[in-house]
Amino acid sequence: MAPAAGPGLAVSMYIEQADPADPRQARACHEVYLAAQRIDEPGGPWFTDRAFGGWLAVGWGGDPREVWLATEDGTVTGWYRLELPARENLDHASLVLTVHPAARRR
Repeated sequence: MAPAAGPGLAVSMYIEQADPADPRQARACHEVYLAAQRIDEPGGPWFTDRAFGGWLAVGWGGDPREVWLATEDGTVTGWYRLELPARENLDHASLVLTVHPAARRR
């Protein structure tokens, strides 16, 4: 008899740091972004893939940033971008968290 499963999530989700300069990862983040925006902000406007890739990798001011991916079965279902100011407002940070609508509330 197999032991009872312990508490935990029913899905296998992996969180891994992304390279925002990797076009494949940036494209996957953009696809999740577009899916979320179509639900959350249906009137747009939305980033194009090129503008999104630049914002993800460099941002508007060039401050240090990290991008992390949430994947299920090798598919990106969410991501976040953490920006930490290096010159001004050092006690503030900016966090953008985006989850694909199909993966929400799981």
